[in-house]
Amino acid sequence: MAADRLAPNYTMLIVEDDTDALEALQTALARRYPELNLVAATNGAQGLQLFRQLRPQIVMSDIQMPGMSGIEMVQKLRSLAPETRVIIITAHLESRLLLDCLNLNVSRYLVKPVAKELLFEAVDDSLERIELEHQLKAQNVALLQSREQLRLALDAAALGTWDYRPGTGQVTWDERSQVMFGLEGVQVEYRNVLGRIHPEDRNRVDLAVQRAGETSGGDYHQEFRVVWPDGSIHWVSSQGKVYRDAEGEPRFIGANLDITARVQATEQLLLSESRYRGLFSSLQEGFSLLEGVIGPDGIDYRFLEVNPAFERLTGLRREQLIGKQLSLVFPDLEERWLNCLASVAITGQPARLEHCSQGSDRYYEVQVYSPEKGQVAALYLDVSERRKLQMEREKIERLESLGVLAGGIAHDFNNILMAITGNISLARLQLDKESPLDARLEDSEKAVAKATALTRQLLTFARGGEPVRKSVCTQALICEAASLFLSGGNCKAELKLPEDLWQLNADPGQIHQALNNLILNAVQAMPSGGTLTLSAANQVIDAGYGRGLVPGRYLKIVIADEGCGIPSELLAKIFDPYFTTKPKGSGLGLASVFSIVKRHEGAISVWSTPGSGTSFELLLPAASQSEQALAEPRVEPEPPPARCAAQGQAILVMDDEEMIRNLASQMLNRLGYRTTTCCDGAQAVDLYRQNLESDPFAAVILDMTVPGGMGGKEAAYRIRSMDSDAVLIISSGYTADPFLDEKREMRVNGLVAKPYNLKQLSDELCRAMGTA
Repeated sequence: MAADRLAPNYTMLIVEDDTDALEALQTALARRYPELNLVAATNGAQGLQLFRQLRPQIVMSDIQMPGMSGIEMVQKLRSLAPETRVIIITAHLESRLLLDCLNLNVSRYLVKPVAKELLFEAVDDSLERIELEHQLKAQNVALLQSREQLRLALDAAALGTWDYRPGTGQVTWDERSQVMFGLEGVQVEYRNVLGRIHPEDRNRVDLAVQRAGETSGGDYHQEFRVVWPDGSIHWVSSQGKVYRDAEGEPRFIGANLDITARVQATEQLLLSESRYRGLFSSLQEGFSLLEGVIGPDGIDYRFLEVNPAFERLTGLRREQLIGKQLSLVFPDLEERWLNCLASVAITGQPARLEHCSQGSDRYYEVQVYSPEKGQVAALYLDVSERRKLQMEREKIERLESLGVLAGGIAHDFNNILMAITGNISLARLQLDKESPLDARLEDSEKAVAKATALTRQLLTFARGGEPVRKSVCTQALICEAASLFLSGGNCKAELKLPEDLWQLNADPGQIHQALNNLILNAVQAMPSGGTLTLSAANQVIDAGYGRGLVPGRYLKIVIADEGCGIPSELLAKIFDPYFTTKPKGSGLGLASVFSIVKRHEGAISVWSTPGSGTSFELLLPAASQSEQALAEPRVEPEPPPARCAAQGQAILVMDDEEMIRNLASQMLNRLGYRTTTCCDGAQAVDLYRQNLESDPFAAVILDMTVPGGMGGKEAAYRIRSMDSDAVLIISSGYTADPFLDEKREMRVNGLVAKPYNLKQLSDELCRAMGTA
């Protein structure tokens, strides 16, 4: 190969340990091949390193070299680039070396001293092979590109060709047509093709082929179904033209197109239109489509379409709406509606309205949009349940915020009542039972009891009123609540309580209070007498029920009276705290009922017709099937324990209120105990530790809530950790109920809620010390 035919950027690596021989090779090759990039190495290791860096196309190497031999170097570079051309130059001619070179696919084997003609011939041969390989690769790439372009063109057209000669019955077609008909082989007979066509289309296609073949230049075009061997149906569009050969025989040439997807899409469109019409008619949301028109008073809108739900919503039939102008059908339409429609029609931007149907007390969210220029559509979504849930949620949030305030008020109020109750108890002990002052103090105690009941109602929807649930007999609970208010009155009760009623999972005291409030309201609504109906039923709530209820088993309790009823404008307010229509009412009764039901994760609803009566419906969670009723809903208090001998035992009292500490100390002293007082839990722990060895406390009374300091709960834990036998009694201005679940965990011995009198304190203290 001449030097001017060399491709540029070829590199040749020469590896020779004889520097004179290396220089001679470089000189001769540089003159012969000026465009060839020559690099040199004096040993195998250096040569292998240069090969990794430069990846030369040709390697010329000696065999015998110090360190790594030429054979070893070639073995390693073969694993890196098997296509590299290798020329071996050696002074030895041994069969073993020749065999190694053959195994390594060496291009040439030259024996020293090498004649220039043989050297150049070996290099020319390597360069020619490299050029040929490059050209072959380029041709292969071009061929692959041409084939890919042809394939893409055929795929884009999705056409299959065919050639039919009626005289011989032979059909020649390409692979695409073969696939369309589900037939194997490229050349088949016409009868085989006809046999693949659907029986219902076969005669029509055959007749069209015969008619087209009767004249030269006849056109043929048919669409038909093809049945594949697996039974599946495919659609083919076939068209062609008839020609005559030299002998005058007809010849069909044409193309096939698979139109299965198009036919299926058309069928799907028709089906979708049918389904759309069905869905449009069965849509629960009202829908109306209008187009803008110019009316006598400016822009107006004409009804184009409405669905049955819109007819039910408006009470108008479709025939009364289609083609009519909006201003004529609804002459009193609000200005905000007209402004909204105009804005959507002009800008094309969707809008949203809220609408309340006065006649049905339903709330709608109206989504207004423009499906096409000049048209306005409105979709009426019934959001009545969502709106009611939102109103109920807002009511709960109001109750919760008021509950925090009420809890604080009740706590402080109970501390005040505690001082009054305790001092009255002490004062009555110092008076003769026949004294007129004793009667006055007894009346005062009754007044305090009423005030205490009021604080309990406050605490029902405060943080201290969380229910302590257990399994409760539903029938017994309802019967007892009814008997308290209906015995001896002019109202009678009608109980509808099935025997298979599930048990409630509830706080019996709180549910009893809720039923009492509802029954009392019902009795007061029937001053002239009447029937109060109390019914209950099992009900399973699923996920779609709503009203914020968790799916599961519930008891539905309905309390219905025949009283005066509640005006509709007041129904939304009856559960608000401090709202009342009674001259002497506190406004906390129904608020407490609402709070109790919500804290039990239930729901409450009310229906009322003025002059006909009111019905309250409660949905309360039922106990699980495995649970059993633990006791009757109202457990009678245990007989008071015998008074224990004080014997001067020491009692530690912790309370943040100095007045309460002093009063408790006086009451305990009156009972014969020695007392020590402190104002927070940290002091109580220190005092208990100091006296544990010398003069241990027989009992500790701990106030649960200490603002800014350690409360009774943490103090109880710490005292229990240092003395497992300590007698601990909780005292709180909230309620003892939330601490019942913690009683076992803290190992608290007793609970006494403020306000308490001398007897209550004495009984609980003796009971706790007796069970310690």
